[in-house]
Amino acid sequence: MIKLTIRHLSALRELARTQSFTQAAPRLHTTQSNLSLAVQEAEHMLGARLFNRTTKRCSLTAIGLEFLPVIERVLADLQSGIENVKTQVQLQKGILSLGASALLTTRMIPDLLAVYRRNHPNIDLRIEDTATAEHVKLLRGGHIELALGMYSELDADLEQHPLLKVPLVLFAHNSLQTPKKMPWQKVMDKKLISIIRHSSVGQLIDRIFWQIHGRAYQPAIECHHRATVLSMTEVLCGMCIAPAHADQGNVYKNLVRIEIVEPIVSRTISIAHLRDHELSPAAQAFLTQLNNNPDFAG
Repeated sequence: MIKLTIRHLSALRELARTQSFTQAAPRLHTTQSNLSLAVQEAEHMLGARLFNRTTKRCSLTAIGLEFLPVIERVLADLQSGIENVKTQVQLQKGILSLGASALLTTRMIPDLLAVYRRNHPNIDLRIEDTATAEHVKLLRGGHIELALGMYSELDADLEQHPLLKVPLVLFAHNSLQTPKKMPWQKVMDKKLISIIRHSSVGQLIDRIFWQIHGRAYQPAIECHHRATVLSMTEVLCGMCIAPAHADQGNVYKNLVRIEIVEPIVSRTISIAHLRDHELSPAAQAFLTQLNNNPDFAG
């Protein structure tokens, strides 16, 4: 394999442009002898003479004329690649690809991304507002770089940065006249409307049921989306368990929030990425923003 270096290609291009060792050498910040050596090495590796030399000037041979466009393309592509890396490092271009649940993308994520966009207006944003269970697949498949949600500690290939803890609460229709606090033991005696059990919150609730009752969680109605759960709870005058921030905008006027105690159970919201994956400058900037946010535990 011929191992022409950037030094060789730059020497050939500059000499072809100037047709003079005397003019080309200072442009390359080298001596005429070093330039001559680089050209000779390139010709030796290629096994062909690229320049016709006289005492005063040199010109490309037929093979040299044919090879020059290749040199120009290689060096132009290299320069373009270097500039692309520089602009990404300087956050002048790039993509932030982030996975988050629909609940977080309607509550927490917009404010975070508004700050990010003000600081880095040239970064494109791609948000995968999918179920938390899908985030790990998207990370491992290279479709996203960061994911915001609750993830298992068993996912050893994930680097997780805890941000905040959100308690689980009971949302109940105000016609039920429930107390301001209710122990888990009494909550489990109610017929609940619930998020599906294989979701992150559903799995957390199920673990609590096993700890207290020694049986699986059996809600009366299961729904895929948190908004559906809250809407059904309001319309059917029922109860549901959800993260405390599920109704931050107080959209559901007929629902009251009940603290669940004995024990108080919280879900930890983390930002996650692949442990052995080098983050892009755009993703690293978002991670730094979260770590510097005083509202998060870090």
